[in-house]
Amino acid sequence: METATTTTPTDPAAVVWNVPNQLSMLRLALAVGCFVALALAGYWWALGLFAAATFTDWLDGCWARRFNQITRLGR
Repeated sequence: METATTTTPTDPAAVVWNVPNQLSMLRLALAVGCFVALALAGYWWALGLFAAATFTDWLDGCWARRFNQITRLGR
């Protein structure tokens, strides 16, 4: 009986769901939340969500450069 083996890609660019890309997906959700908050006149909530999205943009850029996690999706 054969057992399934899991292999990890040796090329870091082949990994799509690394931390910077996950932060980008989080930022997408924060943007939707920001638009919803604006539509409901929750301006302080929208400002907080915008600030969080800005921080994740900075963080994913620093993380990608520091750990050389540059992918096609991230470019």
